[in-house]
Amino acid sequence: MSNMELEDARNSNENDTESLLPSSSSETPKRLEYCCGRIQAEKVGNMLILFPERFHAGRTSWGVVGPMCPTGPLFVWGILCTASFFVIRKALDIGPITTVMCCAFYVISTFNLLNVVLRDPGICFYKEIPKHISPEDARDWMYNDRCNVYLPPGGKYCSQCDVCIEGYDHFCAWMGTTIGKKNMIQFQIFNAIWLIYLFYAYFWLVIGHLATKHSEEK
Repeated sequence: MSNMELEDARNSNENDTESLLPSSSSETPKRLEYCCGRIQAEKVGNMLILFPERFHAGRTSWGVVGPMCPTGPLFVWGILCTASFFVIRKALDIGPITTVMCCAFYVISTFNLLNVVLRDPGICFYKEIPKHISPEDARDWMYNDRCNVYLPPGGKYCSQCDVCIEGYDHFCAWMGTTIGKKNMIQFQIFNAIWLIYLFYAYFWLVIGHLATKHSEEK
């Protein structure tokens, strides 16, 4: 791609007042209203953006609902709740500190689950290549006909979400959404938290239970 073509791509929509509006499967996103119009939403591809004005203004990256939400996340949360119920019951027999730790792990895991499920994975809205991108780096940008947007390196069209995702990694049915550039760290944190919770519950509760039982026998 020559420098002239890059410049044309950048300037083609310079006077377009809607250049920052989403353009995925259709040019005009579908607007929805809930709770007698108190909650507004915008459908982009198969994804739903709650409070779109705040989202597009950059005031929040929360409120983006994936196509398999809430089915996948509710299933994960159900497993978390069921496991925590038995873990906390067992922790009560060991002591208050262990009980508080297990409750804290449960709350933190739930929060981080929501932080992944409701966060923008990195939906691409680039109707033109940003001007701060150098001509050399702009060569790696690609135009996607399905989303009608420019994709940065690492971006990819997600068929499940029907949008283009910046830094696309994979679609996670358990989270109900795609994992991309903007929710990857939160996804990794959630996985780390529940794994630590699992090891803590297994080793400490089992060892603690055996230690308590041994001391009682003495």
